[in-house]
Amino acid sequence: MNHRDAFSHLSGESLYVDDIALPAHCLHAAVVTSPVANGTLLEVDIESALSMPGVKTILRARDIPGLNQIGDILPDERLLTEHHLNFIGKAVALVLADTSTQAHAAAANVHLRYETHAAIFTARDAYHQHSTFGDERQFRKGDCKTAFEQAAWSVSGQVDTQAQEHLYFETQTALAIPHDGTRLKIFCASQNPS
Repeated sequence: MNHRDAFSHLSGESLYVDDIALPAHCLHAAVVTSPVANGTLLEVDIESALSMPGVKTILRARDIPGLNQIGDILPDERLLTEHHLNFIGKAVALVLADTSTQAHAAAANVHLRYETHAAIFTARDAYHQHSTFGDERQFRKGDCKTAFEQAAWSVSGQVDTQAQEHLYFETQTALAIPHDGTRLKIFCASQNPS
């Protein structure tokens, strides 16, 4: 099966977000992320970062006017963490500045105070420690109990396999441009734009 964009990707003809000309007065964002795999966020100190050159504002969970929620199918993931730091790289705050360099410098100057907890390394351990996203769900079809009771053989145990995330050609980025007064036109490097 041929990938419809393969030739344009390989020939350099594909248009990526970074190829789009930035509008005048465009602000750049940098994400402040969790440095720990498991912890409790106690404080986000933005004062020194706010006074840095070019910084316009720093957004935290409490600054989101609507729901702090990005779970697409189920509401099970916050955009910016409020309390629980559940992986290294979890978004805590967003710095907006005149340039990308200024935004990243200020993000590095946001100070987080947190308690560190023991890291959780497997899905099985996360389940036993009640450290999962969303509510537990089970998928069943038919009468499972009767099927197992009537089966000639039943095997139980556990199986472990390694997950593989797909590879992006384009780095994670997005460009939001005001459109028609109250709307945004968003270009993003994602297969899940919602």
